[in-house]
Amino acid sequence: MISTATTTKPAAGTVTSAVTPVAVVRGRVLAIHIDPLRLPTSNAPLATLPMADVTHVIYAGGMLSANGELDVVSTAARDLPTLADKSGTLRRRNPNFLAILSIPIDSSPEWVRAIDTPEERARFASSAMLWLTRNNMDGLDLSLHLEKATPEHLANVTILATILRDALAALTNWQVRRLPMQLSMTATEDVLLNKLNLIKLAPLIDGLYIRPNDVSQVKQLTHLAPGASAARLAAALTKASLSTSLATATVPLLAAKFSGASGSAMVGTPTPAPPALVYLTDAACNPRAIGGLPIYDTREVAGIMYHPGSKGKEWVSMETVESARAKAEMRGVGGCIVWFGEQLVIEGGERGEVEILEAVRGGLKGNGLVA
Repeated sequence: MISTATTTKPAAGTVTSAVTPVAVVRGRVLAIHIDPLRLPTSNAPLATLPMADVTHVIYAGGMLSANGELDVVSTAARDLPTLADKSGTLRRRNPNFLAILSIPIDSSPEWVRAIDTPEERARFASSAMLWLTRNNMDGLDLSLHLEKATPEHLANVTILATILRDALAALTNWQVRRLPMQLSMTATEDVLLNKLNLIKLAPLIDGLYIRPNDVSQVKQLTHLAPGASAARLAAALTKASLSTSLATATVPLLAAKFSGASGSAMVGTPTPAPPALVYLTDAACNPRAIGGLPIYDTREVAGIMYHPGSKGKEWVSMETVESARAKAEMRGVGGCIVWFGEQLVIEGGERGEVEILEAVRGGLKGNGLVA
C-alpha cells in the first residue's frame, strides 16, 4: 500500500515519534481491524471487548463504485446495525477510539476513468464526506491495489495517487485522509526497483505495503530479507526519499504521526514521520509458515501483520493468537496485528463470527496483541 499525507482525529495518549512510529507500542493493544458488516447483529459482544488500550478500529468492507461514489459491500448489511451504531458502542468504551472506513480501489484503466475529471473527483469527495458523516466515522482509508505489472497499470499508480490525494483534500472536516497502495504478488523486486517510479511517487506516499496471497508467495518474497536484494531495494527507496524501515500496520503509522486534543475535537497538529516499507503477511500464512521464513530484519521491523485463518476454514483460537504474539516477541518487534476480517467468516456463518469475537476478547486481554 502507499499512503499520502495523513491527518487524524487525535487520540489522547497517542505516542508521537518522528523516527520510530510504533517502537513504543510493544506490550499493549493498539488497534483492532475488523469487518463490522459481518459481525453478529447484536452490539453486546463488541461492548465487552477490552477497549482500554485500543485507540483505533479500522472498518474493512467499503468500496468505491464506478461512478466515484462510496458504497459498502455486504449482502447482509440491511440486517446488521449501522456502522454509526457500532462506532458509538466502541467509542463509549474508549473516548480515544477512532473509526476508519477502508475502501479498496483498483489500479485498472476503468478506475482511472471513473474519477479522472473535476466533476467526478468532486462527486467522490462529496460521497466520502457523506459516508463519514452518516456512519459516525473519523476517517477514510483508501487501498490502491496494483494487481498487474503492465505498463498501463503501473502508470495508473501515480495517476490515481494524485487524483485521490486531491479529491480527499476536500475533506477538511476530517483529520484522517489516507491513500495507501497495496501491491499484489506482481510486486517482485524488478517491479519495485525498476518499474515503479518511486522517485515520482515519493511526494505522494508515506509507505509501501507488499501483500502476498498465500504461503508459497511469501516464500517467493524472501528476496526482501536482509541481503543483496534488500540492499538494492533500500538504495532505491533511499534515492526516492523513502524510509527503509519495515513496519506492518496502517494504524500504528497513522496513530504515531499526529497529536492533539482528545474527545470529539477534529483538530490535530501533524507530526511528520518518515515513510516506511511495510510488509504484510496474509490469510494463508499460518504461524508455522511465518516463523520459518527469514523475512524480517528485526532491527527494522516494527510489527507483524497476521491473518489467523483463510476463507473461514481456520477459526481464530487462543493458540493462533498466542502463536502470532510469540512470533512478534521472538523477533523483538513492536507487536503483531491479527486481522479479524471478512476472510475468516465468509464460509463460517454465525458460529464462526461468534467464535472470532470470543477469541478477540480472550486474545486482547493483557497479552500485548496489536489486533
